[in-house]
Amino acid sequence: MDRLDVRILRTLLQEPAYVLSPEVRKSFGAIARKVRADEGTVRNRIRKLHESGFIGDWRLTVNPRLTGGGWVGEWFEVPSNVSKSRLIEDLKLLPGVIVIITTYGSLVWVSFKYENEPAMLKQVEVIRRMAGAEKANVARIPFPECTIVLSTSDWSLLKAVYRDPRRTYASVAKEVSLSSRTVRRRLRRMIDGYAVFGFPALHPKGLRGSTMASLLVTYPLEHKGKIDASVASVLDDYLFHVLHMMPLRPHDPAPCSYNLALPNVPKGREILDAVRQLPDVQTARLELMETVHTMFEPLEADIVAKTV
Repeated sequence: MDRLDVRILRTLLQEPAYVLSPEVRKSFGAIARKVRADEGTVRNRIRKLHESGFIGDWRLTVNPRLTGGGWVGEWFEVPSNVSKSRLIEDLKLLPGVIVIITTYGSLVWVSFKYENEPAMLKQVEVIRRMAGAEKANVARIPFPECTIVLSTSDWSLLKAVYRDPRRTYASVAKEVSLSSRTVRRRLRRMIDGYAVFGFPALHPKGLRGSTMASLLVTYPLEHKGKIDASVASVLDDYLFHVLHMMPLRPHDPAPCSYNLALPNVPKGREILDAVRQLPDVQTARLELMETVHTMFEPLEADIVAKTV
């Protein structure tokens, strides 16, 4: 995976200000213009990322602000006497769990969606106890404000494209009994209003010639913009996704996960040392990702609940 692959992947997965890309139907041409490459080259590079297995299925996810809930990330150290494989299977049974990431060290990451604050805090503690962890780090995964209101037919439209966000307008129109023009217009309204986002499953073992890693950094929230610029200058050639998070408590430091495609482990060590030297960075650690388990069912549940 070279620098162009990294830039293409970053453009495909994410808009700079958001955790995911709302442009669920982003064209090869738009990506090519962004990364300043030939459209055919971009198409071939993305095809290879799918064929290698690194990018798996895509789904459409609804902005949790539409349904009144939210997403959180929780990460912790798993004691050596706890089986990671058994823990993963147990975590998959919990309501709302979307992503479980294991590393080659003791760190495990869980992302889940929740309906309200008490339910979220309860699940955080349940997960910590299941893992046998002494403490757990928790942060909110922010989504942009969404002020549009979806009609019953809008939800039916989302149900039709949930499993295939790039499905043709004509086939969707036939299923939901709307015109192709109306389908196009309504999807564009939801995309522009940050009501929907594209969500892919990524598989570290499918990454060819690189190692998938996460650089976890904390810093004072008020210095977010400055830190972003400084870290980007160090990571640009390897950074394919940024997960900005908000502290659970107002005065806690802000955590951020910079997801990387590293050419080798020594390069990771070099990057970690450089980031630790940046002003205002409080903590930094680098983890090599072993597995990423993606559960799409909680994403589909929001849509199905609105169409029954």
